Amino acid sequence: MEKFLIFLSMIILLLLVLFFADYFSDNKKKGRNAERKTYECLKKTAQKKKYKIMNNVYLPLYDKTSEIDHILIGNFGVCAVETKGISGTVSGKGEQLTHKIGKKTYKFYNPQYQNKTHVKNLEYHLRKGKFNNVPVYSIVVFTADDVELKSPVGIYLKDLEKEIKKFPASKCDTEKIYNYIDSIRIKNPLKKFMHRFR
Repeated sequence: MEKFLIFLSMIILLLLVLFFADYFSDNKKKGRNAERKTYECLKKTAQKKKYKIMNNVYLPLYDKTSEIDHILIGNFGVCAVETKGISGTVSGKGEQLTHKIGKKTYKFYNPQYQNKTHVKNLEYHLRKGKFNNVPVYSIVVFTADDVELKSPVGIYLKDLEKEIKKFPASKCDTEKIYNYIDSIRIKNPLKKFMHRFR
């Protein structure tokens, strides 16, 4: 029994170390900063239009979870917003995009494809909750001041409010949709933690 408790303590300690290493990594800090910028912009629009915002929403996806950076809910329906805080030049199309920063070039997964999964997941859950005619939109936002988009893979932060204004009103009940999504979102910290390391 004593050996088991020591083993369990070591596992918990290892998970805590992994969590803090991940949480305080440069990429995570940059990501949180980018999401904060997007949230501030969404908040301005939401206050004017009486929309609702949800941040870092974990929803069930089969036997896993899906994390959505922001969900904007209004009379237009629902919008899944994916935020990217990368600098440099982004180009390409299809599943893999090219990210060039300085002399270095990287490949990364197209955030539009990533957000397409979020949209489909939201549509599934909304249908399940009997919100059958609620439109679900997708926006990918790049927040860095020095990012250059050489192909249509998202929008700049300065264009976010203008993009949201394009959504046609469809008489959706903002409060009911918000309450429903809030009721199905994963709030268990352990499940959220496990999502980060899948």
